[in-house]
Amino acid sequence: MKRPVAVPALVLVFVATAVVVPGALNRFVFGKLAVVVIGAGAAALYAPAGRLRREVRVVVGLAAGVLVAAALVSDQPLAGALGRAPRFEGVFVLAAYLAAAWAGARLLGPERVIGAALLAVRVLAVAALLIAFFAVLESAGLRPLTTNVSRPGSLLGNASDEGAVGVLCLGPLALFAVRRRDRLVAAGTVAAVAMTVLSASRGALAAMVIEFLLLGFVLRGRRAVAAGLAAVVALAGLSFVVPATRDRVLGTSPLARHTVSGRELLWRETLSLDASHLALGVGPSNYKSAIVAKHNREWQSKVGPQDPPDSPHSLPLQALSDGGLPLLLLFAVLCGQVVVVGGRRAWRGRAEAVPLEAGAMIGLVGYGIASLVGLTSPGPTLLASAFLGIVMSERPQERRTSIATRAIGAVCFALGLVFLMAEIAEIPLRHAIVHVSRGEVASADHDFAVAHVLRPWDLDLPDVAAHALVTYGIATGDGAAVGRAAVWLDKVPSELREDEQVMLDRASLDEALGNYIAAERGLTAVLGRDRDNPAVLLQRGIVEAEGGSSASAERDFRAAANVVPDDPGPWADLAVLYQQEGRSSDAAVAKARAEALSRRS
Repeated sequence: MKRPVAVPALVLVFVATAVVVPGALNRFVFGKLAVVVIGAGAAALYAPAGRLRREVRVVVGLAAGVLVAAALVSDQPLAGALGRAPRFEGVFVLAAYLAAAWAGARLLGPERVIGAALLAVRVLAVAALLIAFFAVLESAGLRPLTTNVSRPGSLLGNASDEGAVGVLCLGPLALFAVRRRDRLVAAGTVAAVAMTVLSASRGALAAMVIEFLLLGFVLRGRRAVAAGLAAVVALAGLSFVVPATRDRVLGTSPLARHTVSGRELLWRETLSLDASHLALGVGPSNYKSAIVAKHNREWQSKVGPQDPPDSPHSLPLQALSDGGLPLLLLFAVLCGQVVVVGGRRAWRGRAEAVPLEAGAMIGLVGYGIASLVGLTSPGPTLLASAFLGIVMSERPQERRTSIATRAIGAVCFALGLVFLMAEIAEIPLRHAIVHVSRGEVASADHDFAVAHVLRPWDLDLPDVAAHALVTYGIATGDGAAVGRAAVWLDKVPSELREDEQVMLDRASLDEALGNYIAAERGLTAVLGRDRDNPAVLLQRGIVEAEGGSSASAERDFRAAANVVPDDPGPWADLAVLYQQEGRSSDAAVAKARAEALSRRS
């Protein structure tokens, strides 16, 4: 007999998963993870409604083994195990995904009460309405949530994540809205479509088209099919009504064209990288460091060094990079299980009062399509994991909580504590950045230290502190900031000291200390792997100029100008160099060229 008190755990899982804590980009990422795993721990206290199917547990277990092996043999084993910013997909975050799937199966498996399924759908509707509300405000030019990106993404903080959550929500909401007259769920269905359109995510829009067709097929009958086709037409019309979405769909905006060309280049480079690491890939969380060796001049001129990719932006390629062919094969097997077993369950349950399996299955199909051109991140992936648990669940063997289940619950609560501490660390971390900008070096150093204590497993945190301090120290000549930056760089784990950003910060530190030869040597080492990087060429040119090697500096500035001919930066640096050498006419020509390029951009 089911216990109705399982409802609080259900609310925790679904509200935290779908209604991501407001913020931009990575803000509150650990908070949402904490609430989800604590919700999963609470689910362990109640009688189960289902459990993950044995074949799924076998595949997931094998995949975990492959990831562990890939991490151990990678160039950065600790980073592979713990994960790195911005997505931190190591043992902790991947465990949270698994906990969401486990909780979804346990709370909403085959023996669930109808009230639990009804609550889940209505919570999703509320989530969709909240996300759509902020998305509408943003599309009107308002920014109620702090963000520094052109496509802010409502409560998710990222437009692609916003579109992915809209795609996931549509399946359960639309199917229930058709089955029963429920105003809240009907409004949530409209909101799911609206948030997807306003996200301007082309992958999510394509996925939603497939979902509407699947809905027509599942509902059966000519009228249902006609309604599905009408929904596709309406979606297309709505996409063309919203200017930002229309420009991205048609590829008329510069950002849209830039994204397409950059994505194609990234996939090509990823395949080249993976071709030499087919056995176990480059290892989880190693992609960001490994892919730079594949960047060529075309990449530098068309995409550039800003915002270096930490994922190939395609889930199959991500699996291939993280764990080689074994992980890609296991991923394909899991997808096959979802399609065959989950599809069969969904078809049988399509006529239920609350057809949760069928709706979750449609949502998963949409998410899978969107993920072909996107990356995984906690917001949508937690919800997709919960849906996976619902679709791939079976009847439980036990009617009470066992010792093993209690142990799982204890692990979830402990993991929730880890995430809570990691989220709390964001407070001193943000304060530290503010202190640096104000020149309050001692206060910044203290806050960085507090954040490091709260989140000791974040391998990138020492370099975050070093980068902020050395950048401020060079800009202002503050020797105290430079000195503290040196201390933080020494705390960087040894396996990350060959990471590009760490090497660049080390070179900046050497430059600030007047060790120009060491700085030039470090920058040359970076260019040995990330060839033709215009930002590094400019930095090395500046170091060479400061060290008295004017001819070498001129060569680097001109090399950077050849890589990015539309960038005024190299010409501005050349103008300064020529002026210092007394080459007034050359300086005037370079300055005029820089000004002309600035006006053009």
